[in-house]
Amino acid sequence: MTEPLRELEVKACTDYKLIISAEIPDQGQEAIYVAKKGESYHIRVFDGQEEIIWGEAGNTNASFDKLLREQLDTAIQDPNNIAQEIKAALKKNICSQLGLIPVPVTLNCSGGISLGAYMAGVVYELVREARSKHPLIEIDIITGASAGAITGLIAAYYLLEDYIPDDDNNVKSQSDQHTSSLNDATANEFYEIWVNKSNIDTFRKGTDLGPSEKKTCWGWYEQSAPKNEDVDQGAKERVYRSILTNSPVKGHAADNLQAENLRIGKSNTKSRLSHPLALIMTVTNLSGVLRKSGLKDKKAISYGETRQFLFSSTTKELSGIWAKTFVSAQASSAFPGAFLPVVDDSDRKSHNFYDCSDEYDQQFKKHQDSKICTIEGTREDGTPKEKFNFAYTDGGVLDNIPIIHGIKLVKHLVKQSYPEGATKKLCDDIDNFRQEWNRSSARNDQSKTREGHRKYIYVQPSPYRSLDDSDDLQETFFSWLTTFWKGLTIPHLEHDHLRLEDIASINDTYKAFEGLKTGCNDDKINKANPYVKVNLERIDPSLVLEKDFLTKNSKTKNDEPVINAIRQNLDEKSSCNDMLASDILGGFGGFFKIEYRKHDFLVGRLSALRWLDKICVKNPNCKQRIRIKEKVNQITYKNKNDFLQEDPKPTIKIWFRLARIVPSFVFLLVVEIFEQESSLIKRILLGFIATIALMIAPAFAVIVAIIYLVFSFISHVANFVKRCFRKLIWHSQQ
Repeated sequence: MTEPLRELEVKACTDYKLIISAEIPDQGQEAIYVAKKGESYHIRVFDGQEEIIWGEAGNTNASFDKLLREQLDTAIQDPNNIAQEIKAALKKNICSQLGLIPVPVTLNCSGGISLGAYMAGVVYELVREARSKHPLIEIDIITGASAGAITGLIAAYYLLEDYIPDDDNNVKSQSDQHTSSLNDATANEFYEIWVNKSNIDTFRKGTDLGPSEKKTCWGWYEQSAPKNEDVDQGAKERVYRSILTNSPVKGHAADNLQAENLRIGKSNTKSRLSHPLALIMTVTNLSGVLRKSGLKDKKAISYGETRQFLFSSTTKELSGIWAKTFVSAQASSAFPGAFLPVVDDSDRKSHNFYDCSDEYDQQFKKHQDSKICTIEGTREDGTPKEKFNFAYTDGGVLDNIPIIHGIKLVKHLVKQSYPEGATKKLCDDIDNFRQEWNRSSARNDQSKTREGHRKYIYVQPSPYRSLDDSDDLQETFFSWLTTFWKGLTIPHLEHDHLRLEDIASINDTYKAFEGLKTGCNDDKINKANPYVKVNLERIDPSLVLEKDFLTKNSKTKNDEPVINAIRQNLDEKSSCNDMLASDILGGFGGFFKIEYRKHDFLVGRLSALRWLDKICVKNPNCKQRIRIKEKVNQITYKNKNDFLQEDPKPTIKIWFRLARIVPSFVFLLVVEIFEQESSLIKRILLGFIATIALMIAPAFAVIVAIIYLVFSFISHVANFVKRCFRKLIWHSQQ
């Protein structure tokens, strides 16, 4: 036994007869002390820095299943003659049942427009936990779409960053040892981008625009489209237009989420945690790609594209890959019409285009005459570097729950397989990622059983749990406008349902194969089973309302009124959808008031903490649960005034700010109509409609402005009268 362990033994208890120790790479020697008193087991677990991570004084009792108790009974009888492999198995089982082994997590970040503030709060707490010294979870796969792509990018940055755990007591100076810290909930990029930066004024003012972007005198934004001089020679310049701009947010992210701060490829990293990370995003290709199908001579146009980035110690050209993740996140979050499309190039040899039509190869041969197909230099093997040029928009349009791509990646990693049509480069990338991924699994003593505990988490700001969560569920009449709007939005919602059906089908197939096992053919069944088990869990605002979550975290009876007031405020909502403030105006409401985003961010944090708290339910005395309680207490006291007392409604001021956008929208509509290449009659008809709309819009804006001024005047008068009345009462009392 080494000297540190002798010291630990003195600190612990001489009655702890069984000592299981193991060398942890870069962390020192970990030790587990086991004693049996009567029928109870007493456990103390020390990490490599000689800190107790389970079994504080008075809290050493542990509950184990029957099999582990029998194994420990045998081991304690003769603790000095236990084979090393038996000790390793005991260590794995003890840590697993105590909840000390991080649960592997595939995290999905979906779209939600301004509800991204809620999602940012959830992911902030999950990433903060994953970065802690003794984490409950290990996030190794992130999928994102639309607003979730931005949140996923921020999460990936903090997980890949060269950091020291935020709760490390050995950190004396954050300024010289931390690249950044997540201890301050209001001084991090989740909060900065989704609470401070994501407001309608930032999107409208258009400061810090991109190099080719400009704001017109009419109020909209323009960006010149790329030109192929051979094809577009003499043609009129084409421009992309949008009502708003997200350039200020993009610029801020580019300045603060830099590749040079990541630990990949560094030999002297500060981080004690090192595991690979996969980041997957979906984008929508506005051009579409003509693809071959499995049916003979049958082709179809596909608009969805998935971009997968695998980060490990073997990742090369990090700065270029990280720049590509930025572009992909911008494209995936470019809400159609509101923000400019993102023009980006894609490698013809990438997996996304393995099944595209052979006609594209002909286009590359005469690339001088093509707008889509270009050649930029040569590859290392001397072949031309063929590139597609496409315009991309919101990835949530076609795939708002891209977690299915994370499920497929786990399947390939576990089954040692590859996607259909995978290129050699993709196969090599997956192989390199898999090797480090497996080493990470072995370090956590879960090499074979690890994936059985994996949790697939998807964050859903507005879940549907009952008939009360949507008025339309019990309605039979729909107006023309409602029918028109539903025709645009129903396919998106139906796709979310189909995604969940796909996951249910995967689990049904997995269970069917598991049912074929007889004990002698298990290995063959495992190889033949095309899927891994999917433990899908949802994080939504309803978690905060679960019984006793907030009240049980109060330290004293004097604390209960504050927590009960917050709980009552959240509990009085007619449904869990009403708990969020940004869901008004179809999810755009949060862009108009920072108070809405602050509220949603806090509810998101509480939702994540409740989910983490449920992981600890078997071990109420573990340090992680104590840490969670402290965080909940901090939120409910420090930020108690940021919880909104009432579910917000669109105010006159919000309608007025919204109306200011209408003229720009109408002007833009007129310009776009008259630039379309169509028949003269169609132009005249569309122009007539647009002109009428143009006449109505200013009138609407003026009416709203007058109403706003009248209400403001009445409010000022009422406040003046109230102040005078108070002064009169004060003088009369004197």
